[in-house]
Formats: sequence, structure tokens, C-alpha cells
Amino acid sequence: MRRRVSTSPCRHAIRLLAACVTLAGCDDYPRVVPGPHECPLWVTILEPRVSRLDIGATVTIHATDWVQTACTPPDTRASALRWSEWPPGVAAVDSLTGYVTALRPGLATINVSEPGWGGYLGEADVGVFEPPSADTVVTEIRDVTDDSVLVTIEDANGALQRSRTVAAHSSACFVTPLSDSVRYSVVIYEPTRTDTSAAEWVVHAALEFTRSWYIFVGNSWNYSTNTVGPPYWAVSGYNLDTGC
Repeated sequence: MRRRVSTSPCRHAIRLLAACVTLAGCDDYPRVVPGPHECPLWVTILEPRVSRLDIGATVTIHATDWVQTACTPPDTRASALRWSEWPPGVAAVDSLTGYVTALRPGLATINVSEPGWGGYLGEADVGVFEPPSADTVVTEIRDVTDDSVLVTIEDANGALQRSRTVAAHSSACFVTPLSDSVRYSVVIYEPTRTDTSAAEWVVHAALEFTRSWYIFVGNSWNYSTNTVGPPYWAVSGYNLDTGC
């Protein structure tokens, strides 16, 4: 009996910066629940293992080497394989050929499997980056606290690009010129406490990945007393670049 593992896409974390594939035989230990044994490791190497694409660029991924174990499908020809991507929307892969098209900035995993079976035999990573022609940065700020905040954006040289006070329970959006890096600083005005301030750099490599950034200002929660704690803020890149 062939041994298979059924794996959801959420299990496969993207590993662009340290991608590696370990190939080994099947696990001979029985499962806790009745059924066939699992094969937790990939049985094929995909090439290219890691791809870096601009929006609109393409690449075809192939299954090149197989480990012949009970986990290996009986037919490993290209026509007998099926391809899928996760998460959807970053890159689209032709399910029959492995032909990948970059759609929007982000990280995607390309998986190969057998027809009619959801388990994966191998995976490759695709990073989709902003085109070099993109020359602006979009910053969206959302404040869900009862306090107003001062948001300041500076370029790599420390020059002020934008500064604005965002009222409590409101949002704002800026479009600023692209710099080698961007410094975000946020001051939270708290009537009952000392104003808090902090800053964070978005480095060149991160801006290369996406030009859209989201600053969220919210309230922390004290689980010991089940009460609202001091406010906090966080900045993160996102891939739905709709502008301001």
C-alpha cells in the first residue's frame, strides 16, 4: 500500500531566504489513528527551487529528481502531475504544465501533486517583487484608539517627507517619493499617561518587495486584569496596492 500524507496549504511556510529540501525514505512508525503511514518529506526536487520575479514575469517549474520509495507515485511523467499555488493571487500556475505567472507582490509556494489527491510531493518558492519603475510609497494609517497620533515619515537621509496628526478612530493615507529606506515614527497622545513615541525603519529590501505599508494603532489587552492596556502601533507591508 502506498503511503500518503494529506497536507493543507497552511502547513507550508514560505522559505525564500533559506530554502532547502530534505529527501529521505518514508517514516516506518505507525500513525496514532488507523490508516496508511505518512510520508512527511518531499519525494521530488523542483527546479527552479526559488524564483524571484517582477510582476508579469514567468517561469516554468519542473520536477527533476525523484526518490524511489513507497511514497513515490507510480507515474512521475510531467503529464501525470498537477500544480497549484498558495496563497492565491500572488502567482498563478498552470495546473498541467507548471508555468507560473507573477501577478502581484508577495510570496507564494508552488506545489506539485498527483491528480485527485490533495497531498503534496514537492514545493518551490516564488517571490514577486515591485517593478523597478515604481517610484512612490503608499502608507495607510489606521487609529482605532481613543487617542490621537502624530505620524512622521522620513527618507533615508532623515529628510521629512510627511507629518500629520491622525485623530482618534480615524485613518489617513499618504503617497511619498520612494527612498532607499523609510523611517516611520509615531507619537501617541495619551491624556492620562505620558505620550509614547517610537520609530521603525523599513529597509531597502523590504521596499523592493512592496511599496505599500500599513500602520495600525490599537489598544493592548491586559489578560491578568481583563482590562484595556496601553496603546501600541505596528507597521507591516501589504500587497493590495490601491493607492490613496
